[in-house]
Amino acid sequence: MILFFLTFAAFSGLYFGFAWLTLHLPGHKIDHRPLRKNQIRNEIGLSMISIACFSGIAVVTKWLVELGILEVTWEIVWWKLPLEIAVLFFWNEIHFYLCHRLLHTSWLYRHVHVRHHRSVVPTPYSTYSFHFVEALLLGSVMTTALLFYPFSLVSLMTLPLMSIILNALGHLNADLFPSRPLSHPLAFARRHSMHHSQNSGNYGFFLPWFDMWFRSAIKQKGR
Repeated sequence: MILFFLTFAAFSGLYFGFAWLTLHLPGHKIDHRPLRKNQIRNEIGLSMISIACFSGIAVVTKWLVELGILEVTWEIVWWKLPLEIAVLFFWNEIHFYLCHRLLHTSWLYRHVHVRHHRSVVPTPYSTYSFHFVEALLLGSVMTTALLFYPFSLVSLMTLPLMSIILNALGHLNADLFPSRPLSHPLAFARRHSMHHSQNSGNYGFFLPWFDMWFRSAIKQKGR
């Protein structure tokens, strides 16, 4: 139970901290429509359920490690650390794209993913505003990575940090790099706002490549 509460506190701190921080960043507003009534309050409520799901996954992952089903490297090898972090970054991209495409299948969208899309105009508090099934699916990114390789604990801890930073910025509804073309990685907030407004396409997380390769990219109007 200690691990559950520590994980819950850490995720909550990251969630509220980066939501507050990103709201104070200057940027070009993308969608000018007003938020729906009580949107942020509802987003925070759902996000707390999602964070509880993430905390439960941490407990299960620790249990699987103790059983020897999964393996974590406790020794830090400094020359391997940046390589592991890079691999986890790309694994997060692959995992998110696959899960997101799955969530946009008819049944899962209507019964699960629609809760996230109630935020037609996203905010940083939309970051974890999920149905609990979606939270469990997306929260499996670290556990599934360990099925393939025994990553070090330090590199694994960078994964939720990378995720919350990019997620908060992606839901900011403000483009910090408006001069970049839509196909540029730094245009990820613009791409994700388009996804929220159209309920389809632009399924990627930060990188645009998977949407380009699998023809799921939304084309900008007038282009």
